[in-house]
Amino acid sequence: MKQRAGRGAVVLIGALLFCPISPSGAAEDALARRTYTNADQLMREGKSDQALREFEQVANAFPESDVADDAIYRIAAHYYQAESMDKPGGATPEAMKKAKELFTKITSKYPREETAPRALLKLGLIALDPGNPGRDLDEAYAAFSGVFNIYPASDVVDRALFGAGYADFLAARYDKSIGSFIRVAEEFPRGPAAPDARYFMGLAHARQLEYVRAMEELQTGRDH
Repeated sequence: MKQRAGRGAVVLIGALLFCPISPSGAAEDALARRTYTNADQLMREGKSDQALREFEQVANAFPESDVADDAIYRIAAHYYQAESMDKPGGATPEAMKKAKELFTKITSKYPREETAPRALLKLGLIALDPGNPGRDLDEAYAAFSGVFNIYPASDVVDRALFGAGYADFLAARYDKSIGSFIRVAEEFPRGPAAPDARYFMGLAHARQLEYVRAMEELQTGRDH
């Protein structure tokens, strides 16, 4: 009996030595964060191909880690770099398609993370991008409105409100666009989108032949 027990113990120890043991959740998170930090450093050094591979490793190997959504966002943002309507990223249609898939993945798989409203903003920008063969003003409006309706505390709400107003402006829905521009100007007077909101508010009034209101808003924008 003792001899049998000894052989069994040896077999068990050998199995433990040669069979990989998956790390605990905490260990996985730590490894994911280290990989993410390394990818971030590589990106800062201009080694984008290596960085993207590291970000992809985080997203694929550690999908439940607290940096998985950040890694996906960094990959998508590499493909589509525009942050506002006046600075299109110059991305190719193929790059926009890839970015759109990744940003959409964030909004569906990680809706409670801080990257979700930013991903929605990016989806709105892609839908508005003049270089996008599938440019869709209604799709853009839906993405932008999702930011301020679902994530009202996000720090990109002002840009989303302006994006919604701009989509309506391009669609000749001037009354509706003015409503969004007013919110930007009044709720976020010191935000980066406020000057553009004043300017397009004036243009929207002009398109409706309300020239006095148009001049007032344009002068207000100039004063600010």
